[in-house]
Amino acid sequence: MQNAVKRLCPYCAQEVPLASSCCIHCGRDLHQMMIARSTSRPAGPAMYYVVPDGLDFGIAVAGEVKIHGLTLNKARRLVELLNSVGIVQAAR
Repeated sequence: MQNAVKRLCPYCAQEVPLASSCCIHCGRDLHQMMIARSTSRPAGPAMYYVVPDGLDFGIAVAGEVKIHGLTLNKARRLVELLNSVGIVQAAR
């Protein structure tokens, strides 16, 4: 029997089968991570977007995480709000 294709869990860095929706080691939902990655790409250079941040999610702009420790839903709502009102980080 062939070995199943594996990937690393983004939360605990342990190997899990590629088709898994949940990590067998830490129990985290890998489906949420895939959703966050597929919907978190910025539309413009100064747009905020959701990124994985340890065991939680964060909000980044221009490649730098600015807000840490959010749930996926809270991060998405805040990104939507920040981008809709046009809040842009001031240049330093």
